Amino acid sequence: MRAVVLQSDRTLIVKQVPSPQLLPGSAIVEVLAVQVANFATDVISGALKYPHGQPPVVLGPSAVGKVLHVAEDVRDVHPGDIVYCDPMVGSHSNNGRHDCILQGWSAHEPDSLETQEKYRNGAFAERFVTPAACLTIIRKPELHSMAQWATLIYFSVAHGAILRGEIKAGQVLAMGRNTAALSRLVVLDPARVVPVVLRPDEALLTVLKVALKQHEVDVALDIVGHADTPNIALACLNCLKRNGILVLDGSMDCPLPIPYGWVVRKNLEIRGAYMSSRSTPQTLVQLVESKVLNFDQLEVKGFPLDTITECVKQARMASALQFMVLEPNK
Repeated sequence: MRAVVLQSDRTLIVKQVPSPQLLPGSAIVEVLAVQVANFATDVISGALKYPHGQPPVVLGPSAVGKVLHVAEDVRDVHPGDIVYCDPMVGSHSNNGRHDCILQGWSAHEPDSLETQEKYRNGAFAERFVTPAACLTIIRKPELHSMAQWATLIYFSVAHGAILRGEIKAGQVLAMGRNTAALSRLVVLDPARVVPVVLRPDEALLTVLKVALKQHEVDVALDIVGHADTPNIALACLNCLKRNGILVLDGSMDCPLPIPYGWVVRKNLEIRGAYMSSRSTPQTLVQLVESKVLNFDQLEVKGFPLDTITECVKQARMASALQFMVLEPNK
């Protein structure tokens, strides 16, 4: 079969590789679509030190695909099922050992290395093997294209942060520097989404308080990727009302100086949110199938396997609701 292989010199090459073999409790999935993250170029180049195993290795976290084969001990998925593949692979035991990995992407904990060696390769390939426990059946795949279904990984991370923040119904402030991207978010729910344009020459806290009209915030989600300044997170923290919650679900390439006294006096909580729970994919699939979550506002562009370099390049330039998806079997 063909796959995109990350070489030891950090370049990508499409080549023939051995077909994956079944493991106990696993399934072999034909990859129909896999979203390419906008920071994939930094993972590929090594600028982001993601521990994905020594090259050569096949990257690619999560996928939507068709089950081809299942191990003899697998009962709840079957060949022919269209499935979403959750990249969070691990034992999920209650003994305190954290051995989870993002298959085809990273293994950040010492206990994760054994799991990574077992499920070494990801979904930038025509087929890959993954635990059957990570598969969620999509019972109405005809509602959307496979490329659109592949964006479930994006929504699963957001859903995880929302659950961690215990967000209730209300108004949403969407902050950013890209005016066009913010406008696309407002279209999703004009009555609730309020755009806040951030400019380098303005004090963030002042801008936020003007947008809030002096109201305080119950929950703030920091989902900024690879921020080089803590200013946005700190401005959000300073807008929280008493007993408010700040959820950290992005990534920051610098320290976050916590205002200790402020957090104590206002009884604030700071929570981390890494990916999502095991039940999230099923919840999201049900939301899509019931048409509560609608993919029609997404701008999704598919790329065949041979154009992986262009796909990664365009993913880097994508903004809100724009997604680049690799389609290995087209």
